Amino acid sequence: MSRSPTFAILGAAGFVAPRHIDAIHDVGGRLLAACDPHDSVGVLDKYGEPVQFFPHIEQFDRWLDRQNRTADPVDYVVVCTPNGLHDAHCRLAMRSGSDVICEKPVTLTTRNLDALSEVEAETKRHVSCILQLRHHPQVQMMRSKTSSVARVAVEYHAPRGPWYRYSWKGDPINSGGVVTNIGVHLFDVLMYCFGAAVGGPEHTSHADRSRGDVALERAVARWDLSVTGPARRTFTLDGRTIDLSDGIAKLHTESYRAILSGEGFGLADARPAIELCEGLR
Repeated sequence: MSRSPTFAILGAAGFVAPRHIDAIHDVGGRLLAACDPHDSVGVLDKYGEPVQFFPHIEQFDRWLDRQNRTADPVDYVVVCTPNGLHDAHCRLAMRSGSDVICEKPVTLTTRNLDALSEVEAETKRHVSCILQLRHHPQVQMMRSKTSSVARVAVEYHAPRGPWYRYSWKGDPINSGGVVTNIGVHLFDVLMYCFGAAVGGPEHTSHADRSRGDVALERAVARWDLSVTGPARRTFTLDGRTIDLSDGIAKLHTESYRAILSGEGFGLADARPAIELCEGLR
C-alpha cells in the first residue's frame, strides 16, 4: 500500500476506542471518520486530524458508500460498538467495500459467525479480529511451554462500578454477559496456548462472576472471572503465576501492525472462544 492506510471507526465514544485511535496513529494511518450515537468524542481531536463525525449509523453508511467511490476510499472500518451489533456493522462495512478490524467478540453466536463468513466470500472483503492478548510476551512464553503444563488457573478480575449494570455491558442480550465480556479474552488465550476444549465445561455464572473448569487438549483449565473485587489478571501454570497487568498498553498497536502486514487473526481464529462462550451461556 503506497499511501497511508485509511480508517473509520464505529463506536468512537466507548471505552476501547482510544486504544484503536492510538494504534491507527502508531501505524501511520489516517482516521477519516467516526460514528457514535453519543457525542462525547473529544478523543477524536487527540492527533489534530479533521475527522468527520456522524451520530447516526445511517449517515455513516451514506458517507462510507460515497467515500469508497472516490480516489481515497476507507481501507478499514474499525468496529468498537456493543458486542451484539458487531457482526451487523462488519457486514455494513464489507458491503460498502472496506475491510474490517473488529473488537472481541466478533459475534455472540457461531450461527452469526458463519453468516459473516458468507459475507466475506460474497464481498471479497476480510474481517480481522482483535485478539490482542495473543501478542503479550507472557502469553507467547506461556504458549511455548504448553507441553510441560498439566493445570492452569485464570483469575481475571476487572472491577466495574454501578454504571456497568445499567450499560449495554450489563445486558446479556447485548453483551453476552460476563462470560463473554470478560471471558472471551481469556478463553481465547487458553485455547491459543493449550488447544481446543475436549469436553463440556462445568461452571457457575452470575451477573458479575463466572467460575468453572474445562479440559483442553494439553491442560485442564480453571477460571475465575468477575467485575468485582481488586483488579487481578493472572495465569497460574502448575503453581507458577504469570501477571498480565504489565505490557498491555500497546497490544492494540501490535495487532494493527500484524493486520497491515497480512498476519492478523481472522474469523476462524476467533471461533473456538465464541463457541465456548456460547455453550456457557
